[in-house]
Order: sequence, then C-alpha cells, then structure tokens
Amino acid sequence: MDKNGKTAHRDSPMLSISAIVALTLTLAAGCGKKEPPVDTRLYGYWESIDRGASNAGHGLEILPGDSVVRVMGRMADRPYFIEGDRLTVDFRPPDNDTIPLDTLNSKTFTFSFEADTLVRTFKGQTGWYARLDDYMADSQSILGTWHMVRTTDAVLEPSVERFSPDGILHVRLFSRAQPGKYVVTADTLSLNFADQPPRRFTYRIAGDTLHLTLPDGEEGAYLSAGEHNWYAGQSP
Repeated sequence: MDKNGKTAHRDSPMLSISAIVALTLTLAAGCGKKEPPVDTRLYGYWESIDRGASNAGHGLEILPGDSVVRVMGRMADRPYFIEGDRLTVDFRPPDNDTIPLDTLNSKTFTFSFEADTLVRTFKGQTGWYARLDDYMADSQSILGTWHMVRTTDAVLEPSVERFSPDGILHVRLFSRAQPGKYVVTADTLSLNFADQPPRRFTYRIAGDTLHLTLPDGEEGAYLSAGEHNWYAGQSP
C-alpha cells in the first residue's frame, strides 16, 4: 500500500521484457536488407542506335512500375540537300559516301508549300505532309517535323519525317507496338513481351545512352529521348 492506503500496482517484469523484445524485432525488421531503388534514369523513351535490314530499328518506352512498350518500325537518318525547289536525299551507306551520287543511290523530289502543308513529288507520285511542330512554321521552310497525311502512291507507307538544320533527314515508319513487362534487379533488366521468351540484359547508362548486354556478350545501344520522342503521338 502507499501512504494513502491504496494498493500500488507495478508493471509485470514479464510484460516489460515482452515489450522490449517486440520493439527490438520491429526495429530489426525495419533495418533489414532492402532492394535498391530502380534507377529512374531508365524511365522514358529510348530509340535503338543500331539499324538492321531495311533500316529496321525499335524504340523502348520504360514506364514507372513494370510496364514497357516496344515500338517496331523502320528508322532512317539520311543526308539531304536542297537546290531551289529540288530536294535530294542521299541513300549511300555512311562508309561509302565517296562514291558518286547518282539516281541509283539517291532520290530527288520537287517540293512546294500549300499554306502549312508540304507537297512533295517523285516520278509523278505526290505526297502531302502536315507540319507537327512550330519550328519555322511562319516561313516557307522545310525544316521541322512533318507527317504524311495523303499520297497518290499506293505502295508508299505513311511516315513521320524531320528535316534538321544540319542536313539530316530523319524518317520513321511504324508497323506495330508491343506492350510488355519488365523487372529490374541490381544491374539486370529483364524484358518480357507476349509470345516471346523473356530476355535478360545487363544494363549500363552512360550519359544519354543505354547499353544493354545479353549473356552471350551481344550489346545494343539506345539513345534517350527523355519522356517524349520527337514523333510522340504519331507512332502506334
């Protein structure tokens, strides 16, 4: 009893020990080993630097979470030059640009403008292209990004094209997009697309380039477009 005649209550030693043990276990669990966070530099759109047959390439859009989209298509980056209303595109391989430029390794178009529409003609076939950006929009300039909206050529595929000031024409023709899933563990990136076996890569990011290496040593390189590629909204 205390001095007032009331019974004094003391905490049970066993309860105190149990509480301490529980707190210790909770703290230990909170300090357990965790997987390192995903490198957020992976997020965004990447376009393959390597080109296969017919300038085949693809893009990878890696989204926060576990979703990835692969955009398939043909990707060409060719020199061009303009003389008056004539546009010539150089199709010579980069390592053979010393050979004479002729009709077998180039195409020469005539072009004009109808308001903000680019009209381009080759061998009697005409294509109409709408401007996709504001670059040089107020001038009669071919510089900038264009999307084919109509053509008289039955076999010509719709494309998105960008004429850069440094004399390079970037052309993208798309076939399909494949949704998939990805998993990142340490320096390993696993990609899984429907009807295909999963592929595991060792990944490395150097500046704006993503390097993916297969277990057999084969490596591919991708250039970052950040969150948006220049033809965003026009691919599948």
